Amino acid sequence: ALQNGKEADVRLVPFITEKEGDVILKERRVPCANATDGAGNWFIKVGNNTYRYERRFRLVSNTLEAPSVVGQNSGSQQCPIVSKNHQNRRFCVRRASCGRPAEFRPVAVALNETTLRSWFVDSGRHVYYFRNLRLEEPYDVSPCTSQRSRWRRISGACPAATSLDALTRNTIAAALNASTDSNDFVRDIFLNTRDCVPSEATLGAQVQVGPTCFQHVHPDFMSVRDASRWVINHDGNLEATAGGAPNPISKWAQEGLVCLNYPASHPMQRWQDRISQLPLVGRLGDVVNFQDLPLELQTEQLAVRVGALLQFPAGTEGADVCGSPNEVTNIPELGNQYSALLEYNFTSLGEDLDYTPGGADHIHVINNVNLKAPDQLRQRVAVALSNIIPVFPSDAGFGVWFETNVVYYDIFVRHALGTYPNIL
Repeated sequence: ALQNGKEADVRLVPFITEKEGDVILKERRVPCANATDGAGNWFIKVGNNTYRYERRFRLVSNTLEAPSVVGQNSGSQQCPIVSKNHQNRRFCVRRASCGRPAEFRPVAVALNETTLRSWFVDSGRHVYYFRNLRLEEPYDVSPCTSQRSRWRRISGACPAATSLDALTRNTIAAALNASTDSNDFVRDIFLNTRDCVPSEATLGAQVQVGPTCFQHVHPDFMSVRDASRWVINHDGNLEATAGGAPNPISKWAQEGLVCLNYPASHPMQRWQDRISQLPLVGRLGDVVNFQDLPLELQTEQLAVRVGALLQFPAGTEGADVCGSPNEVTNIPELGNQYSALLEYNFTSLGEDLDYTPGGADHIHVINNVNLKAPDQLRQRVAVALSNIIPVFPSDAGFGVWFETNVVYYDIFVRHALGTYPNIL
C-alpha cells in the first residue's frame, strides 16, 4: 500500500487550506502499483513526507453536452443523478448502462454484530448498538408510568431480586411472560399502569419470570442506531482534531467494534438532546425486513450479502442522464474553502474535505461572486431579485445546505437580464 517515490518522479502542488501539508498529485512521471491496505488506503512517500490518498472524493465533469460516467459500481456504471429540468432537458441523453437503480426484494436481515460490521466495512456506515445507558434524569421513570419499558434478559436466578409489592410484581411478571417479543437480549412490554404501582424500587427492578430474570433498563439499551451523522457532528470533534486524537465516534468502528458504551462522564440529558442524530435501526438480535431498513442502510453491498438484490432484466432500455447547467471548472489548488456534503459516509473526520466553516457558506459564496464577478450589472440585478422574491430552500426545510442554496440563487443570476416568467 506504500509507494516510494523520488521528488523527480512526481509533481506535487500544495493544497491551500487551513491545514498545512496537503498536496495535489498533478503528475506522475513513473508508473506505480495500485495496491491498497486492508482498509483501502493508498500511500505515497516522497522524500521524508508520506501522503495518504483521499479516496472519499472525486471531481468529475458533468456538462450539459457530455454527462459524466464515473467508474464502476457493482458491475454497472455510476451515472449522474441530476434532475431533468427546463435548463438541461434538451441536452439529456439516453444511456443503456444507466437507469438500473438497485431493486431489492423483502429478505430477512439479522441485526447481529456481523451485519453491523459489514455496514462499515462495505459502505463506511457507522452502525452501533448501545450499552451503559443509565436510568438517570430524564430517564428515571418508573416502568409503571411509561408507555413502554425495556427489560434485559439475565439467565438464571436474579442476582438481586427487587422487593416489590405483590400486585406490582405480579403485573410486571405477567406482562413479561405474556410478551411475544423473541429478542434474545431484551424484551419490550406495555404495562397495565392501574395494577403497577410506581415507586423508586421499580426503577431498574429485577423480576424473576420462570427460569429467566428480567431487569428494567434504559429504553435504548441494546438499540441499534446509525451513528454516521453523529460522527460528523459530535461535540468533541474539534478538540480531538486539535489534539491529534481520532474521531471520538468513528474510532470504535476503525478498531473493529460495533458496540458503543455510553460514557459515565456524560449526563443522560445529553443522550436525549442528541438522539435525533442517531436514527433507530432496531435492537441487537432483531430480525428485520431489508426493505424496512432506513434508506441509507439499504446498500447494494448488504443486499448482495443477504440475497436481497434482484437481478436486472436483460435488454433494459436504460434511462436519460443529464448534465448540470452552468458548472465551472474546479481548481483543486485553491483548496476546500466551503463545506462538502459526502452523504455522511466517512471513515475518519477532522480532514480537509470535512472542513465546515459555518452554516452560512452559501452567503459567503454569493457575496464573493457579487463583489468580484466582471458582470456587475447581472450580479446586482440578481441581488435585487433575490430580495424581491425572498424565498430560499431553507423555507422548504433544506436549512443552510450549501449546494441547494447556491443552485437556487443561480436562477436569479441566470435570468437577471431576462424575463420574470423565466424566473418563475
